[in-house]
Amino acid sequence: MKEAIGNSMIFTLVITFVSIFIIFFAGFTNYTKAFKVKNRIISILEDRKYSYVSKGNVLNSEITDDIRDSLSSIGYRTEVKNTCEEDLRKRFGNKEFTNLTTSNNTHRYCIASFKTSKGYYYATIAYMYFEIPLIGKTLNFPVYGETRIIGLLD
Repeated sequence: MKEAIGNSMIFTLVITFVSIFIIFFAGFTNYTKAFKVKNRIISILEDRKYSYVSKGNVLNSEITDDIRDSLSSIGYRTEVKNTCEEDLRKRFGNKEFTNLTTSNNTHRYCIASFKTSKGYYYATIAYMYFEIPLIGKTLNFPVYGETRIIGLLD
């Protein structure tokens, strides 16, 4: 009887550690995808082939198309629910910014423009999604990034 209890205890420990390992692996995979999305958006914004990044509070349509195509090729999750204004306020507080994200995005990301004394820089937010299958709940965590100063002031 003593060995039967020992074997079941070891089996329970192995199952527990394997489950924890799978959860961490899934989390790290989603986190890497969110960073890849954020970095891809920043590199598109910093690309010199565009004549301008934004005018007023409208993002260049070529940049929007490139971002959409790029995120589709990565396999980034599409979600219409967009809380950009709230997430940008949480991250940047009372800083003055212009939200450049349109409500008809096919992917969930945020882009904001900030004006400094030297010019404009842009901040992006991508989201890490983590689905919990047994509960049926989806958790999402924002991943923030900023470009260098791109546009000079007029």
